[in-house]
Amino acid sequence: MWIRLIIATILVIQGAVCFALPVNDISEKPGPYDIALEFLEDPDLTLGIDNISQVPPENWHYIAGGGTNFGYSRSQFWTRFALHNQGKTVGHYVVEVGYPQLDQVEFFLFSNGRLEKELLIGDRHPFQPREIDHPNFLLRVPLEPGQSKTIYIRTQTEGAMQYPLRVWQEKAFFEAASAETKLHFYYYGLITMMILLNIAIFVMLREVTYLYYALALLGNMVFFFCLRGFFAQHILSNHTWVQHQAMLLSIPTLSLFSILFARAFLDTPKVIPRIDLALRILAVISAINLVGALFIPYGISIRMSALLAAPLWLILIVAGPIAWAQGSRPAIYFTFAWSTLTTGFVVTMAHKYGILPNTFWADYGMQIGSGIEATILTIALAERLYQEREEKVKAQMQSLKEGRERREAQMQLIQMALHDPVTRLPNRNLFEMAIYDHIKSVNEKTYLVVLMRMTRFEEITKTLGLVHAESLSRRIGKKANQLAAELGGVKAIEKTSDGSHWVSTCDNDTFGFLVEGDAPTAHSEEYNEFMARMAEPFEYQGLNIEVGVAFGVSVYPKNGRDATKLIRHAHVALENARKRNPPLAFYSPRRDGYDQRRLTLMTDLRQALRENLPILYYQPKVSLSNNQVVGIEALIRWRNEAGEFVSPDHFIPLAEKTGVIRELTRWVLRRALEDFKELQMLGYVNSVSVNISAKNLMEPDLEKFLKEQMESLSLQPHSLVLELTETAIMEDPGLGLEALNKLSGDGVKVSIDDFGAGYSSLSYLKQLPAREIKIDRALITDICDKETSRIIVQTTIDMCHSLGYEVVAEGVETQAVLEVLGGMGCDTAQGFYLSRPMHFKALKSWLETRQSSSKTLSA
Repeated sequence: MWIRLIIATILVIQGAVCFALPVNDISEKPGPYDIALEFLEDPDLTLGIDNISQVPPENWHYIAGGGTNFGYSRSQFWTRFALHNQGKTVGHYVVEVGYPQLDQVEFFLFSNGRLEKELLIGDRHPFQPREIDHPNFLLRVPLEPGQSKTIYIRTQTEGAMQYPLRVWQEKAFFEAASAETKLHFYYYGLITMMILLNIAIFVMLREVTYLYYALALLGNMVFFFCLRGFFAQHILSNHTWVQHQAMLLSIPTLSLFSILFARAFLDTPKVIPRIDLALRILAVISAINLVGALFIPYGISIRMSALLAAPLWLILIVAGPIAWAQGSRPAIYFTFAWSTLTTGFVVTMAHKYGILPNTFWADYGMQIGSGIEATILTIALAERLYQEREEKVKAQMQSLKEGRERREAQMQLIQMALHDPVTRLPNRNLFEMAIYDHIKSVNEKTYLVVLMRMTRFEEITKTLGLVHAESLSRRIGKKANQLAAELGGVKAIEKTSDGSHWVSTCDNDTFGFLVEGDAPTAHSEEYNEFMARMAEPFEYQGLNIEVGVAFGVSVYPKNGRDATKLIRHAHVALENARKRNPPLAFYSPRRDGYDQRRLTLMTDLRQALRENLPILYYQPKVSLSNNQVVGIEALIRWRNEAGEFVSPDHFIPLAEKTGVIRELTRWVLRRALEDFKELQMLGYVNSVSVNISAKNLMEPDLEKFLKEQMESLSLQPHSLVLELTETAIMEDPGLGLEALNKLSGDGVKVSIDDFGAGYSSLSYLKQLPAREIKIDRALITDICDKETSRIIVQTTIDMCHSLGYEVVAEGVETQAVLEVLGGMGCDTAQGFYLSRPMHFKALKSWLETRQSSSKTLSA
């Protein structure tokens, strides 16, 4: 209703109602001429050219010139006017209705009251019937000098009823149309170039902002292309409905992608979240409108799009300044760009609703605004692209810097990983790599992997402290590297710009180097000199320190074909080298007690003990005074799952180190006491001896365990003899003496095994609650051949007797030795001559046979 009031007001202002047909005098001027006309609204669509003349003159409304704008109306409008040629020549004129979106435009040309021409064209009709190839609606009117012609025009449309009416001289019209076409060409060319540019940037950078802007520009271009009628003129001239549909789709497309562009360009989710919420709502509505454009009638859809555009433009024009106020630089460009577009939009909307008259600025307001807006935003995006490029260049430079620093750090880490932090020499890792490189480069050539150990390093560390010990180690490594460089056949471990390294640090106290196999023989004097120089005392802070050196050697390929194994074998050789003079040893598999089976040996032993797989063998002990068996010694034997015999010398030391000795000893005690109980009941023996470890003496519940076992079998404590080596007892004399005193106090007999083979302290032995001394087989073996051995054994027996000990001789293997021991007063003998160790069943048979023989001899 308010639109109607505005239109009526404009019409009143433009002119009063006139009852005479307006006659427009035209001359030879090119135009355009603003035409005075009369119009008539036919809301019922009942009037035609046949009865339009019957309408009373007072129903027609007069307009002074330039056409008019009736806004959105479904009525049929009639206009009429007359043209009079005042010129002296024939005039060729063009009547132009300059709004291409009118559905139907029908021209009626009368001359002297007779219908001279009728032309039905419009946006809903095929393009071809038009007299002139132009998107606007045109009628050619030829006029003789002084001639007048009357023109009736009937218009109807579902969209805005805009009615810009002008008359041109034909030549002037074509000149103006040509100039206007050039302007359109520049405009659409500019927009197309911007679209392609932004799409290209999007493809290269994968930055969605440029894609949104390209699609918004595409919607904008399609909208104006359809609005100006170019789609029907140049693309589908016989299917004008496609132009209508394209225009309906272009408006919500423009709205939707303008919203998405604004959100990305201004970063509204972070900068202005409330505005962003409104934009998201409008984006959803635009998407719905985009889909609805395919189904909703043209008139309703075009009005919905126009109404939706108003709040969108309002929000976007507000969003720019708000983001600008919060320090967003892109918002500056956006504010100016959207201001120009908004101005053009307001002018266009006012023009569509008939508020503004038909002028060039009103007709092209939005197109002009969009061109300026596109230019400003393109500049903004170009600046943004430049800034992004600068940021990426800076980021790349920073990345290169970080990469360089990272590589330097990696090189430092590699240096640290391949060099010892104390000596700064190559470490074991680099030593292994050097060995691999050399043995791969030459096939079947012999190399020696040599390890040099400072045997007193631990003692030096405990005496001087770690800092001084490491300082000394650094000086030793430097000296070794200098001396090794002068040796023939030594291979460089590392070559750098600062020099070569010939020696590596394999451990805190161990250095390694690689030598050609024949070099020590060919340069024997040099190598002997090297060993002598390294064995010299080191002067350190006024002290001459003997570091002690030992050398272990493994041979490639004899002792291994990989660096790890060669270094390991050299370490094994080092252990043997410490016992030699000179302290040098080559690897020998026979002296290698560190095979891989040791790693799982204790696990296998634990399992074997749980399943009672080991076997006890027994060796009798015979009294030399009456040739009677007075006791037996329990000896453990074990075969692994593969059926291989595992020597006690192999698994017992490991059991002591790993704690399995507790379980092992108790298993032996339990089985030995059970077997002894059976033999005792048969009257064969009086005692059973079991070897225990010094580790067992440290068990707080050993005494309790023995009591429980003896009581459960009803055995007297003195029937059990616990054998310990003198070396084992000396590991912790105080704790060992305390434990032995408790056991002895309970009645258990204690025996010192292998006496004379280890560290003997007579003053300490005197304190032990031992009742028996077992002389080691090493002293017994040659007493028949060597006088000195007989003297030592005799002295030992006499000394032990004087201290109150019984004496047992081990390792008796001949009758002669047995007789000599008997003559010396030895109490008991044990050895292969008397009996080899045997399993329990065989022992019973042996004892039974021996007892039967004794009874027979007695009888």
